[in-house]
Amino acid sequence: MKKVLIYAIFLLALTLLQTNFVQGIAIFDVKPNLLIAFIIVVGLTNGSRIGAVVGFISGLIMDSYSSSPVGIYMLLGMLLGMLSGATNKNFFRDNYILTIVFAFVYTMLFETVAYFFVLAPISWSDGIGSVLINLFVSYKNFILIEAVYAIPFACALHFLSFKFLVGLNKEGRRMKYRRGY
Repeated sequence: MKKVLIYAIFLLALTLLQTNFVQGIAIFDVKPNLLIAFIIVVGLTNGSRIGAVVGFISGLIMDSYSSSPVGIYMLLGMLLGMLSGATNKNFFRDNYILTIVFAFVYTMLFETVAYFFVLAPISWSDGIGSVLINLFVSYKNFILIEAVYAIPFACALHFLSFKFLVGLNKEGRRMKYRRGY
């Protein structure tokens, strides 16, 4: 129960930061998406199931403050949580280098798929060439910058996740060290 409360506090705090304070640290008018970084970190540190649940809720929050059709970010967040959680089994959870790599790659993947669901339908009437050109422009002006910008926030969230979430049992008590942890 304590874990659920901690996740709720994280999501509330990140939502407040994302909607109110992130505009002040925008680089080239690109703001970091803290909720995407949180989904990636939760999946990497806690597995697919928890990553999918946190991704679903985070996506619902992103849907609430975006102009896209409701459910797009919810579905993408859930899939991102599952994908990042699937990589949890193959790597050490406390490796910050992997957090850096996966934060970059998964943010690019998330934003590329979101482009095809949100922005590409607008330019399909102009043809496939227009969609690809707009994707290239989106990469140049937005997606790559956001992916690089996600790295320091993912590392900070990774540290906080290990401090507050990883290693708690069902009752919310800190477990003793065990192999594979």
